[in-house]
Amino acid sequence: MGKSTRLRSRIALAVVPLLAAAAVVVTVSWPADAAGTIDTNIENYTLFAQDEINMKGGVVNGGHVGVNSPAGMANICANDLFSMTSGSQFISNTARLTELCKLYNVFVNNVISGVGFAPLSPPMQGFTPPIIPAGIPPVPPNVCFGGVDFTVEKGTSATISPGPYNNIWVKDGAQLTINPGVYSLCGDFNMGRNTKVTTTSGTVVNVGGSMQIGNGSTFGNSPDVKFWIAGSESTTMGKYSHIEGHFIAPNAKILLGDSNDFVGKFWAKHLNADRGVVITGPPTPCP
Repeated sequence: MGKSTRLRSRIALAVVPLLAAAAVVVTVSWPADAAGTIDTNIENYTLFAQDEINMKGGVVNGGHVGVNSPAGMANICANDLFSMTSGSQFISNTARLTELCKLYNVFVNNVISGVGFAPLSPPMQGFTPPIIPAGIPPVPPNVCFGGVDFTVEKGTSATISPGPYNNIWVKDGAQLTINPGVYSLCGDFNMGRNTKVTTTSGTVVNVGGSMQIGNGSTFGNSPDVKFWIAGSESTTMGKYSHIEGHFIAPNAKILLGDSNDFVGKFWAKHLNADRGVVITGPPTPCP
């Protein structure tokens, strides 16, 4: 059984008859806090976008999913099943929701739907955005002056130590061990296909540009390793990979790819994903 098949097998497939009718916009009229209050602690969010989340399907095991902006939009289950853990919250001012969405505590003001949706429990309710007025935390200072490029050639392995760098490039089939500490990159962090990067809990990587993770790679060993991504170019996660970490891109889009297995949290201006994405986040907080 291939890696793609193993990942896709974790998502239950549903076949839903398509309705020919045009999409309908519904304004929710349930009273606020009908089923509890919105969690305003960003640390409890597995997926948090300032402006938009667009996912063709997937699974989020643990933690909340939210779009922060009053003009925010979530489109999460137009093509395939999207499910979350009991007790989690799904929050967006506007959302396209279909019966392929398996959600619990739903806070949405405007529902755009072509197929019927009903939250698993409790009733859907409205809210006053934003979720968190301060939004995604700003990236910390990135002291990368004097840094040089660090390259791991194809099929080789290397170890890197904390400090300033320009770009880090892990080429196809290569392996990199990141020693614990703080790293400051003026440029990009790029990984080729079938690469492996080993990390240690508590490590912080400041990236001035963007990150690219190639297909079929293994990235990270701890979901609390933070990657602060300052650039405005998209960060891409490829497909058929296992990725662990906390990725924060306040100014850019993170593309979560196709058939990836994630452990960690993803906060960005925009979040996008294809089908078959499975994300294990923090434990769902008790109500």
